[in-house]
Amino acid sequence: MICRLCAAFTVDVIHGEYATWKRLSETEYSFKHGTHETVVASAAAGCATCGLFRLVRQKKIPGYESLGDKWLMKSAMVIVATSGPRFSFDLMSEGPNSSWIGFELFQPRSDQRADPGLEPIAQLRCEVSDDPLSATTIRMASLWVDQCHYNQRDCSRQDKTPLPTRIIDVGYSDECISARLQVNRGQLGRYVTLSHCWGSAKRLVTNKRNLKKFQNEIPLNQMPETFQDAIKLTRLLGMRYLWIDALCIVQDDREDWRRESANMCSIYENAAFSISALVATDSSSGFLHARDIDQCVVAAGDLTFGVRPKLQSIDEALRESKLESRAWCLQERILAPAVLHIGHQQLFWECRACSVSETEPDSGEEGPSSRSPNSSFTYIPSAPDRKELLRLWYGLVKEYSARDLTKPTDRLPAIAGLADKVRREFGGSPLYVDGLWLDDLMAGLLWRRPNRPKPRLSTTNGEAQTLSTLTPSWSWASTLGAVEYSWQAEFEFHLPSPHDMTASLDTASPTTVLQVEGYVKRGMCRLSSPSSSSNSTSNAAFKPSGSSIVIDSIACMLDDVEEVVPSHCYCLWVSTWTSFKSQTTKKAKSANRAFYLVLERVHDSLGDSASKANNSLGRFKRIGMGYDAADKVTRAFVNAERHNLELT
Repeated sequence: MICRLCAAFTVDVIHGEYATWKRLSETEYSFKHGTHETVVASAAAGCATCGLFRLVRQKKIPGYESLGDKWLMKSAMVIVATSGPRFSFDLMSEGPNSSWIGFELFQPRSDQRADPGLEPIAQLRCEVSDDPLSATTIRMASLWVDQCHYNQRDCSRQDKTPLPTRIIDVGYSDECISARLQVNRGQLGRYVTLSHCWGSAKRLVTNKRNLKKFQNEIPLNQMPETFQDAIKLTRLLGMRYLWIDALCIVQDDREDWRRESANMCSIYENAAFSISALVATDSSSGFLHARDIDQCVVAAGDLTFGVRPKLQSIDEALRESKLESRAWCLQERILAPAVLHIGHQQLFWECRACSVSETEPDSGEEGPSSRSPNSSFTYIPSAPDRKELLRLWYGLVKEYSARDLTKPTDRLPAIAGLADKVRREFGGSPLYVDGLWLDDLMAGLLWRRPNRPKPRLSTTNGEAQTLSTLTPSWSWASTLGAVEYSWQAEFEFHLPSPHDMTASLDTASPTTVLQVEGYVKRGMCRLSSPSSSSNSTSNAAFKPSGSSIVIDSIACMLDDVEEVVPSHCYCLWVSTWTSFKSQTTKKAKSANRAFYLVLERVHDSLGDSASKANNSLGRFKRIGMGYDAADKVTRAFVNAERHNLELT
């Protein structure tokens, strides 16, 4: 039997209204069963579920000792999956310095009986082996690979695909003491990719000097542990070929690196799956370590079950992994048709059809739980509409730009594979230049820097200066920090206006220059304080002042507050945007927003000469972006003239 409170907590409660939870426990979305004493009393009266909590104390389940002698059963959560609910619970100590620990139940492999006494609220997870290469674990991972490749409609693909330019032939036997770098000459096959952190440890890479040697043999004992683990796992899963960027690209050959980095999209898309070494902090640390999991099997009459502290979910494993902070790894995860994540406590499998784990290998969850850490997108769908595809792209830019890079000059190459994927979904027609789509410049130019720390970069001032020289100022890739298009969440509809700028690419220029025609007015920058650490100005309104615009508004965001802001600048009206909500209210006009770029004139003899020849206002670089109510910006641009200018 089960008590009244346990019987009331069914799967329906999970999907119920707040009032249902309130009626049960008087706490918001938390099923508070009772104190230690009430749970023990309920167990003594015969409630099988309450008996589980008493057994936690009696059997000294790992983690319980931190709770002390007094605790309350804070919650009983049912994680819903298509195969049924999974039971777990939290215990919280009482008192001002309270602590809590979560537990979950699992089915011991030695006991295949049903789980009596737990209906209607509980099913059991699976036991997890201490060895990530145990026969049970490998058999489970192999089943995921086969089901994804052969049986799942959303994941079905060709049995063999073109192999990359170079691929590591790992051989068939785990007893082989070496692998070799194979040059592809049109062969087809199935291969695996490795997504890993390079780190600062001494690396093994392919270069011009050892290329021929590696084509004959790469001894395993000369490889860093992460590479050895990847080869071992590839063999155990019955695969012959493995792609590792450090070994399959000639690292000191600039042309080879450029060519292969441009092929990242097809390399990852054509792979059978990608091995994600979540636990490896660098190439030397490895990822197939023995697991330290506290599990205990208990028996109470006819009931046998296992109890352990809750294991990490896939989202928790991703958040803690250094791998998910690396810029290169974003496209590796998104482009791969499937990913086998190696976590500290268990394996996870993600593909376009499901997201499963060792503890819940058959949960059947539809769709990947988090193809990116912030879950802003899942995977790029086939044949999406233009607006949806652009929304996905700007979400990618936001996620990607906040990640860490070893080399700032990789800012664009590390997202090139995703750009290639998006371009193909567009039909191959849009022109992509320096991180922006030229047929969506009205939105693409309107990126901004949020107030957050810059990503970590192993760089020098000279390398950072090289980035700004190679990348035009109007591109988000010209900055070293996170960027976002957060305004689009509210103002998503473009309102065509005579004030809109137009732009085209100057193909004759040796650098990427936009030929712009738009309304321009002189401006004056006034920061609230010289030492302000914010990248937005404050304490005044965006307003005209004689023949100039005073830019001293919270709506103006400077691209780099570490640079000296010029006292005189220029404002370029870009476009006007509105929201669906504003168009359905009486205050629609006042809710419209006009967006502008803040520019600084660039003086150089070549640019000045070209500007005079083209009757241009001159050559400029972007230093910020802002927006305000459209009617306010319109008043500020009174008497502004439309000019041609060059934006570098």
